[in-house]
Amino acid sequence: GKRPAGAAGVEGTPILIVPSAMTATLNLANAQLFLQAGRYLTPNEAAAAGGVDTLPDNPHVTRVDRKDTRGEPRKYYVVDDPVAAGLSDRDWDKVVGVVVHGPAWQFKGWRWTTPQEIFTKVPSFTLIMDNETVHPNINKWKGVTQLKLSRLNRHLDRAAATQLWAAVDEFLYTKRPGLRSRKPGR
Repeated sequence: GKRPAGAAGVEGTPILIVPSAMTATLNLANAQLFLQAGRYLTPNEAAAAGGVDTLPDNPHVTRVDRKDTRGEPRKYYVVDDPVAAGLSDRDWDKVVGVVVHGPAWQFKGWRWTTPQEIFTKVPSFTLIMDNETVHPNINKWKGVTQLKLSRLNRHLDRAAATQLWAAVDEFLYTKRPGLRSRKPGR
């Protein structure tokens, strides 16, 4: 049969995209800890603490397991470079969130060509440390949720992660119901 419009009928594991830059607030090195446990370490701190747990067959992908806002177990793939990771058209239909860094080169080679197109298609976020300035592009781009982190108040980490997941879960349930797999297997 014909797949519902807007990729609603696509099935499989949902995908989140994070920046590949080591200077980004969130990248593959610290994404798993932040997204799974609500704990923030800088990418350098996370790398020093044991590095990133990537998939054996793809160094650009890690896995996150969590319970969604309805208490259902979920598995996600987190990708830092969609081009190098080899995302197919079908994989792009599984993208349920994007974390942006600021420079437009992050989107080079993506299926969606402009930042504005990306931010209208999927929930988009940036993480900002309270003592850092926001990249000028972030303020120009509409549709990017700014998640605040505090260097001193680490208990705010979980609130930022919870805010991101609430938006992703809402998107999953309303726009990508086929991705609601209940089995966290591979």
